[in-house]
Amino acid sequence: MSSQITSCRYTKLFLAGLVSSALMASASADDQIPNIMVIGTTDNKERVSLVPVESPITQPSTGELLKRSPGGSLNFNGPTSGIGQYRGMFGYRLKTKVNGVSVVSGGPNWMDAPLHYAPMPLVKSVRIQRGVAPVSVGPESIGGFVESSTYKSEFSAGSDFAFQGILNASAQTVDSGYGIGTVLGGANDTHRAHFLGVIEKGDDTEFDGGDIVPTEYDRKAAGVGYGYTSGDQTFSFDYMRNETDKAGTPALPMDIIYIDADVASFAYNGVLGGVNVDAKVHYNDVEHLMNNYSLRADPMMPSMFRANLADGEAMSFDLQAEFDFGPGDLAVGIDGEFAEHNANISNPNAAMFFVENFDNVTRDRMGIFGEWTSPEDEDFEYEFGLRFTRVDANADTVDGTPAIMMPPAGALRDTFNAANRDLDWDLYDIVLKNTFFTTEIVSFDFTLAHKERAPAYQELYLWLPLQATAGLADGKNYVGNLDLKKEKANIIELGMKFEADSTYIGPRVFYQKVDNYIQGTPVAAGSPAEMFCTMAGPPMCSNPVLQFTNVDARLYGIDTDFGSQLSDNLRIDGVVSYVRGERRDIDDNLYRISPLSSIVGLSYIAEDWKATVEGVFAAAQNDISVTNEESKSPGYGYMNIYGTYTLDEGLKLTGGMNNVFDKVYADHTNGINRAGGSDVPVGDRIPGPGRSFFMRLSYIW
Repeated sequence: MSSQITSCRYTKLFLAGLVSSALMASASADDQIPNIMVIGTTDNKERVSLVPVESPITQPSTGELLKRSPGGSLNFNGPTSGIGQYRGMFGYRLKTKVNGVSVVSGGPNWMDAPLHYAPMPLVKSVRIQRGVAPVSVGPESIGGFVESSTYKSEFSAGSDFAFQGILNASAQTVDSGYGIGTVLGGANDTHRAHFLGVIEKGDDTEFDGGDIVPTEYDRKAAGVGYGYTSGDQTFSFDYMRNETDKAGTPALPMDIIYIDADVASFAYNGVLGGVNVDAKVHYNDVEHLMNNYSLRADPMMPSMFRANLADGEAMSFDLQAEFDFGPGDLAVGIDGEFAEHNANISNPNAAMFFVENFDNVTRDRMGIFGEWTSPEDEDFEYEFGLRFTRVDANADTVDGTPAIMMPPAGALRDTFNAANRDLDWDLYDIVLKNTFFTTEIVSFDFTLAHKERAPAYQELYLWLPLQATAGLADGKNYVGNLDLKKEKANIIELGMKFEADSTYIGPRVFYQKVDNYIQGTPVAAGSPAEMFCTMAGPPMCSNPVLQFTNVDARLYGIDTDFGSQLSDNLRIDGVVSYVRGERRDIDDNLYRISPLSSIVGLSYIAEDWKATVEGVFAAAQNDISVTNEESKSPGYGYMNIYGTYTLDEGLKLTGGMNNVFDKVYADHTNGINRAGGSDVPVGDRIPGPGRSFFMRLSYIW
């Protein structure tokens, strides 16, 4: 990669590490985050039957699992480009980690959203924080917290080395796709080591109407890991190389040609002087090429061909400690992230054409927090957390052929280059959680929180009206805004949990008042941005052009999971989610908000096998964003049938049929088709997969 993080910024990281070491701050890496719904594992007591490993997921996106949690949804832009949504918050607002670390996306349109780096064949679990995220999980978690964990080698009990591993293999008919993932390794009570590999490949997705073009995908990943433990000290190192070749993103103006990413992390956890210490250092480097002509119908004229070469590089660290403090536990920590982004647009038919989309954009973040948790009590527990985070952002001057040839674009360039681009924000988070146990089977939760987020680099430094918007996928051209303020959310949540024998229900109601919510609003008539789009014309640019602006918003709703054992072999489990997102400054709704939705499964459970009939439902979404010219979506319902058979210890076979009646439907949070040459008209919402038979084999030893 041509651009490098400067030595000054590495020095800041080194100094931060020294300060962190002095703090000796951490919580054990194996500690569970409270109030987490764990999905994807089969042995966690908090897992409900909605999302076991045999869930009927046909897309290769790990984000599909989010739909199966209370409040969760997915913004679908392509089969490997899903963006998680929780209670109406998505993108940068939803803090997302993979194996305990944040992964910086390389593309400005989030074709490699964070969960892209957790391939489905290797996923062990996806953990979703129900409600407000604790300050300990990281900064800028205004919309919640999600973490995906992948399989790795595990220490064994004895001194002799034992061979261990997992193998997951799956195939489905809807895209003639398959996925194979394996972790092969060995371990004893001191050392562990493994190799991992993944191959995923599929053609365009079918539905009752033809093919969704382009939704093909081709992804490979390989990596190694090592761990050492002695007494109370454990060290580990993990590395993975991800290579995504051609993959469609029909909701975006371009498709993936390749994403080459290196992801490495080093971790330590142990006990030093009676303090549980956890330290992580993480590095990732991404190079990403996309274009608008290799996987979809060619643009109408040679001048409309576009390619975009982007890169992202980041180093981050987390250092935390947990120790007894008063009657409870105190966790304190310091963390940081130092990231750089570049993106350059070209035309293969015109060698002289160029646009410096983002040039040497940096975004550095340092934070410190403290979180006190009361001891377990029969009647009352609470948590109090404080966090301070400093965010600094900067960008170099830009240029491009449009700015040279067209006066409005030239005015945008000159204004941007002359402006102060060295920006900073101070962020404050406060979280207070209370849990009251009224009886052994009933508890109530009450949470008050204040959360803040600084603007993302796309929201600041997008100087020319383009669609590089971290995956908004609304077909609008946006310009950035160097005057953006930080988002500030005040949150209140009330929850109840009933759990008796084999019956449970956990409803939660919430309200978020968000000041300075960053939303696109139309630019002024006669502005350079509007004049540029008028001159450029469709399909590359059309009015109204939107600019990222601070507005006022609110989000509120209710979600719950539930389940009950109806007889010795029959049980029902389900999830219901509802969120409403509104503007407070004008009479409008927020963009891309999931409607009322539910998944309900009826399962027959025998000794070695289980069969499930499942209904997936969504109401119509009529509360849409007029500002984004968002279209309404009708309600729908469809059925899945699947089952699991345990062949032997560690060997499991899963199979079934998704969308049994081949229902044509489209999730409201699916993007709008931008690609020609598809059986989905340009401008229509991308439909869900049609009927699909699938089979999956899982072997763990």
